[in-house]
Amino acid sequence: MWWKAIARWIRNRVDVDVDLDIEDGALAVELTLKLGQVTVFTERFEWPIPGGPDKPKKLRSKAARRKRVVPKAA
Repeated sequence: MWWKAIARWIRNRVDVDVDLDIEDGALAVELTLKLGQVTVFTERFEWPIPGGPDKPKKLRSKAARRKRVVPKAA
């Protein structure tokens, strides 16, 4: 079918790069779309991490924490 040939051509020539940076209390994502050697689209998105850079970050919520399964050694 003709659309398979077009899909194969696009798949072989399109390159998508995603760079992810987490620093200074912000999350930054840079998206780059290239067709062959030509850059078609480049965009950078940034979002602040809630709580600001001075507040320690929690990696999980209180609801996700489990109680100790193995008792502490005496």
